[in-house]
Amino acid sequence: MNILKKQLKKEKFSKTFYGYHSSKRINDKKSALTYLDEIINYLNKYKYKSNKDYDKIISMDSRKKFIYQEVIDILNKSKKVEDPIYFVLGSLEEYMCNNCFVQHLNIDDKEFTKYRNLNDDYIKNGYMCLEEKNYIMSMIKEIKERID
Repeated sequence: MNILKKQLKKEKFSKTFYGYHSSKRINDKKSALTYLDEIINYLNKYKYKSNKDYDKIISMDSRKKFIYQEVIDILNKSKKVEDPIYFVLGSLEEYMCNNCFVQHLNIDDKEFTKYRNLNDDYIKNGYMCLEEKNYIMSMIKEIKERID
C-alpha cells in the first residue's frame, strides 16, 4: 500500500516543537541528541515543495539569518553563552517555529519591499518548503556533530 506524504504545515510543526526543549529542560548531550532525532524523524514524515524565494529571503538581513549564524558561532565557540546546549536548542526552535522577518538594514526601499513581499507570500502559503527543511537539517547536523 502506497501512503502519500502530506506537506508539513508550519503551524502544526510550531505547535509540536516550540518550547519543547525548555518544558523538558533538555540541556545535556544525551537528551539533546534524542530530541534532535525526534525532529529529524518528524520532518522526514512529510514531503516538501521547493521554493527558491526562501534562499533569497534568508540571504537578506533577516531574523532567521541572524539565528542561523548565532548557532554556528556558539558551536564554533566564537560566541560564549551560559549553558550552550540549552541556548542552541532554543535558537533552533526559534528558527524552526517562528516566521522570518526581513529587516530594513543594508538595502534600499525597493529591495526591502521586494523581499518583504516574497517573505509575506511564503508565510501566507503556510507550508514548510524544501529549502527551509534543508536549513533546519543543516543546523541539526552541525549541532549533533559538535555535541556528540
